[in-house]
Amino acid sequence: MCGIRLSNSNESTLETDSHADTCCIRRNALTIRDHNKPVTVLGYDPALGAKEYKTVSAVLGYHDPLTGLIYHLIVHQAIHIPHLDHHLLCPMQCRVNGVEVDECPKHLSKASTVKTHAIVAPADDGSGKLILPLQLKQVTSYLSVYKPTEEEWESHRHPRIELTSEHMTWDPATTHYQEEEERMTDCTGDLVRVDSGTTFVVNSLISLTPKAEFTHDYNFASVLQSKVRVSSVGTGPGRVESKQMKAVDAPTLSRRWMIPHDRASKTVKLTTQHGIRHVTRGNITRRFPTNDRMLRYPRLPHTTFTDTLLVGQKSSRGNKCSQVFATSYGFSRSYGMKSKGQAHDALSVFLKNEGAPPVMVMDGSKEQLLGEFSRKLKEADCHKSQIEPYSPWMNDC
Repeated sequence: MCGIRLSNSNESTLETDSHADTCCIRRNALTIRDHNKPVTVLGYDPALGAKEYKTVSAVLGYHDPLTGLIYHLIVHQAIHIPHLDHHLLCPMQCRVNGVEVDECPKHLSKASTVKTHAIVAPADDGSGKLILPLQLKQVTSYLSVYKPTEEEWESHRHPRIELTSEHMTWDPATTHYQEEEERMTDCTGDLVRVDSGTTFVVNSLISLTPKAEFTHDYNFASVLQSKVRVSSVGTGPGRVESKQMKAVDAPTLSRRWMIPHDRASKTVKLTTQHGIRHVTRGNITRRFPTNDRMLRYPRLPHTTFTDTLLVGQKSSRGNKCSQVFATSYGFSRSYGMKSKGQAHDALSVFLKNEGAPPVMVMDGSKEQLLGEFSRKLKEADCHKSQIEPYSPWMNDC
């Protein structure tokens, strides 16, 4: 793809690209954090091979031509590729963070509004939505951006918009979003509905694995072969694909700690680091927030289900409902609430007392999918998973 070249070396373009599985930042951006998570990037041509780049958080300045205001666009967990001619914005990575990206041009939309062909993001002060209209150059949608100075960034004079999430781990190779989409549609692509006389289509089956004696190598191999499915990730024409790696590999750890290579390999495999803080510039002083939920909460290794239970009789403490958290193997916790709007308070108690799971499964109620409940899940690096409509049996609560 050819970039839109600008005369000023400090100016560039932020272009939407659905073939890039992760946002990419070129050299003229203000880097504010190195996530210490190198990635291997595969280009559109497999013959070009793969290269390793850093994962960073970067800031881009945007001047709104309609209002004259300046915004600082923050792109977290982006791949830093210095030789790119332009920045690449992954729409899916933005949408997971609650940022709307509409790439359909206004003249092709059947019902154009101010949100058509624009990026709609929540304001940093919670005052509402900010609309950034996209421009069109040939067939590419883009925003004109520039590299802000460190003094401009540190002054906090301009509103800040986080286009991608800093806390929730972005893994483009995951099948989580694919499975979420499949739950919402049937085999014909229509939304799942429950009507009289309608044939039900089963998209997936979940079965419990019986206990097996796998201490013997042969039995263990048999269980793996029958129960585990491995998917592969390859390259395709016009794609920019990335694969996350460990910040420290086994040979390096073996040399540093003076331990055998096999022990170092097991250590790297079983170690997961959350909330790594690294200052890219040593000549400035930076204060990191201490209320990072990824570090404050313990981590649970199991998927957790949640639901709001309503009762007809008020309890002696004035509670009329309860937020329940459970797992498929019988663990459960229940927290009384006076209203459904306190679901996020129950979530805070659960995360503090029990821990943060990798995935939280829930139905489509607004108090769970939106608002404070959703924000706290993102800050705890916990992905949401919505069950199919009209399928309460999929929730183990």
